[in-house]
Amino acid sequence: MALSVEVAELVEIIQWRTEVESRDVMATADRAQVEQELADITIYLAQMVTVLGVDLDAAVRAKMAMNEKKYPVVE
Repeated sequence: MALSVEVAELVEIIQWRTEVESRDVMATADRAQVEQELADITIYLAQMVTVLGVDLDAAVRAKMAMNEKKYPVVE
């Protein structure tokens, strides 16, 4: 599946960086590549959502509600 390939290409850019380096990747020479991979991922995901007829907004809201119950914030 092309989506997984694009995600792997993004992971390849950041996988061996520290957490701080990963956060700062957009200030490096890799910025354009990160943007391109994110664009590719978004394109493939949008195509999949359309083909499958998924209401992505509703799916995200439902998943967040599910996660909120499963992983409650402890204060």
